[in-house]
Amino acid sequence: MFPDLGREFLQQRADGTLKPEELLPLDQKGKGRMAESMATEFRIDVHGESYEVAITGVGDSGAGKRKLYLSLDGMPEEVIFESLNEYVAEGSSGRKRATQPGHVSAAMPGNIVEVLVKEGDSVEAGQSVLIAEAMKMETEVHANIAGTVQAVHVSKGDRVTPGEVLIEIG
Repeated sequence: MFPDLGREFLQQRADGTLKPEELLPLDQKGKGRMAESMATEFRIDVHGESYEVAITGVGDSGAGKRKLYLSLDGMPEEVIFESLNEYVAEGSSGRKRATQPGHVSAAMPGNIVEVLVKEGDSVEAGQSVLIAEAMKMETEVHANIAGTVQAVHVSKGDRVTPGEVLIEIG
């Protein structure tokens, strides 16, 4: 399957230099922490072609590179990702990460144009609760579930990033 990898393994084992690969990145200022759950199987569409992808393992190739072992439409593949840049949020908002169905978050970085609800309001699933602007385009942000607005963590003009809790619905 991966002949070079197999030869390298056998040589290191024979030399007594075999060390296990580190599967998780080192924790650097909160980076690299694993979430409670993480998707490992995906369906991706590229130029109209659909592929089934399953991540079967992760390794480190050093110097900003990351090795992924995956199954692409059932065929085992080894892919190396090399970072070309790093996303750094502009200032820490202090907002927690969205983890619950009632947590409303933005799909892309942008600015809040309007907050359509306030604490205590009743909302329906799919109802618009915010209007955000990203790349000169306004987008409605919808409630994921029906319920009562427990907290609103943003106001007009705030800068937001994906995954932050903007509104909590319970």
